[in-house]
Amino acid sequence: VDTILATSQSADTKFFALNVLENVISTRWLVLPEAQKTGIKNYVVQLVIKISADEQFVTTQKHFLTKLNETLVHIVKQEWPHAWANFIPDICGSSKSNQSLCENNLRILNMLSEEVFSFGKNHMVSKKVAKLKDSLNAQFATIYELCDFILKSHVAQPGSVKTSLVSTTLNTLANFLEWIPLGYVFETDLIQTLLVHFWDPLEYRIDCARCLNEIACLHEGVQQYQPQLVRCFQGVVEKIQQLPENTPQ
Repeated sequence: VDTILATSQSADTKFFALNVLENVISTRWLVLPEAQKTGIKNYVVQLVIKISADEQFVTTQKHFLTKLNETLVHIVKQEWPHAWANFIPDICGSSKSNQSLCENNLRILNMLSEEVFSFGKNHMVSKKVAKLKDSLNAQFATIYELCDFILKSHVAQPGSVKTSLVSTTLNTLANFLEWIPLGYVFETDLIQTLLVHFWDPLEYRIDCARCLNEIACLHEGVQQYQPQLVRCFQGVVEKIQQLPENTPQ
């Protein structure tokens, strides 16, 4: 498989190779020797880093990279957290070295979140789903710090962060908001940051509105945060009232 991925010029052939690899990961991973598991994991990780750090390749091979990301997530579901405890710190730590790499890493984290919280019950036993959910919650501080770093970097130096990276960060946050510990929503400046810096620019308004909508839809455990929810609602109403007529919303 690695030879095909490294040498083939055919997108179809590369997709076929990744499908074979995904099938091995899904059906035979537990019986593979540890050295072989480590080799596959390291190869996929390095290939993801190499491709996603190259903006030109990301643009021309977008679908292949998405398939490669899916393959990595399959490995993560098998290995994390018991045999790959530093996965979250590693992927978040590497993100600050390259904006294109960072954008793809957020997509990987988003895929993992969807696999665990949206599709997990259909593909994994409940005990494993519960363990992955607990692990994501326990390590979310690192993910939040990365998202906060990206948004605050944009606020501090407009134009220093790619528009697509800011949008991906907001979109990823919107998908995370339904399950993250509530303290990250109501005990930080997240809501204020969204309203002040990401509502007015049209290129971010839809993703910003998605985040605020997810916050408004939170139910479990939010009773103690009613004042913050009210202020969030008031802030959104004020923003809507400030829009001139016929402005896209």
